[in-house]
Amino acid sequence: MSEKDIVVPELKVDVKNSTFQMHELIKIMRSWADLNGYRLTEKSYSDKDIPAGKGVAIIWILSKDVDDYARFEINIRFNMTGRHVNIKKKGKGIKGDVTIYFDAILISDKENKWETPFMKFMRAFYDNIFQRDKFKAYSTKLDNECYSLYNEVKAFLNLHAEK
Repeated sequence: MSEKDIVVPELKVDVKNSTFQMHELIKIMRSWADLNGYRLTEKSYSDKDIPAGKGVAIIWILSKDVDDYARFEINIRFNMTGRHVNIKKKGKGIKGDVTIYFDAILISDKENKWETPFMKFMRAFYDNIFQRDKFKAYSTKLDNECYSLYNEVKAFLNLHAEK
């Protein structure tokens, strides 16, 4: 089984009473993923009617193979509650509360080639002795990329938050 190391445990963007267009937020996040070489997978999407309007929950996984052995993964969980409104000069949008969680994971042995007990021992030895510096550099890069996405999303939502 692949080895998963949590690089960024959990970042949270929590904005109350924001008015924005969801497609603009998605466009920013997809653009960031494309620019940084990530593949986006939507793991789940659900929306339901609630007394305050509509509740939406989305889970995305951004993944990028960094070499034949390792992969970066950024998990994003959206939770939104609000209602549809008209935004001047822009059309329809959402007014409500948004919470987005980010976490980043460095996956080694992404193709599960080191599965037997002896091979697992050898993988641990290989990772800790021969690949330590490379994984440290990968962790730093993944940390920087996760914070970069987090900061872009936070800036977008704070720009649209009502004060």
